[in-house]
Amino acid sequence: MTQSIQPTDKLPGSFGQPLIGETISLFKEQELFYWQRFQHYAGPFKTQILNRKIAILVGPEANQLVLKDEADKFSSKIGWSILEPLLGEGLLLQDGEKHDRTRKLMYPAFHSSVFPDYFNIVQDTVESFFDGWQKRNPILVSEEFRQLTLLIACRLLLGLKADMEVKQLVSYFSEIIAGIRTIVRWNIPFTKFGRALSARSKLEAFLCSIIEQRRRQVHKGQDILGLLLGSTDEAGNKLSDAEIITQILNLLFGAHETTAKLLSWTLLELSFYPQWVEKLRQEQTDVLQGNSFSF
Repeated sequence: MTQSIQPTDKLPGSFGQPLIGETISLFKEQELFYWQRFQHYAGPFKTQILNRKIAILVGPEANQLVLKDEADKFSSKIGWSILEPLLGEGLLLQDGEKHDRTRKLMYPAFHSSVFPDYFNIVQDTVESFFDGWQKRNPILVSEEFRQLTLLIACRLLLGLKADMEVKQLVSYFSEIIAGIRTIVRWNIPFTKFGRALSARSKLEAFLCSIIEQRRRQVHKGQDILGLLLGSTDEAGNKLSDAEIITQILNLLFGAHETTAKLLSWTLLELSFYPQWVEKLRQEQTDVLQGNSFSF
């Protein structure tokens, strides 16, 4: 980076109020919280979230530092520890050898050879989901994309087709997401966090029943769950049922949250450049007709 790494206390920014810091602002503003401070400080800044003093690295140079140049000096587990009570220690919260082992076992589910099947599922789901958009006004884009990406995830990850199964999973997972976003993190039934922990237990039982059904099948299926069940490493090791459930939860979170945000921002950017929209329409036509293209 153009500036040397400094202790958190020396960075620009604010630790906010005692104990809670800037937690309320983060949970209220979400991405805007990071964007406004990045614009103001033009680089890394400090803050305090849920009684933890942290440094926020934002921007292209920070991405290169974290993901490439100094990757061995950063811990994903420590950075995302807030998610562990509800999502478990999935790939997102693993470092080092443990991360490498899990990644190898999950690789078959993300090999390029399975992408054509995934693409067909995504295409069918998207067309069906957007069918009624022209008749609706206004549309809350970010929320709609969250619903869409979670629906796609249900079908890609677990092969769920029945509406009742999808609705059940979405109901449990929505409770979990609400618990992640809450400031009061007490395991009490009437709090969002307590309800989220309860939903996590119910979702685990739900996923266990699906896994048990799959294990009894000779053909495990070509969705992500089926491929994870059949995956082994060089020593013949497999992911346990508990590990598969944790990875599914992490993948659901990634599909639901980050992809929905990316789609929302992409749509916003495209609205500023209508010529891109026309080009994308033509590219989509080429894809559906089986023609290759570059963008």
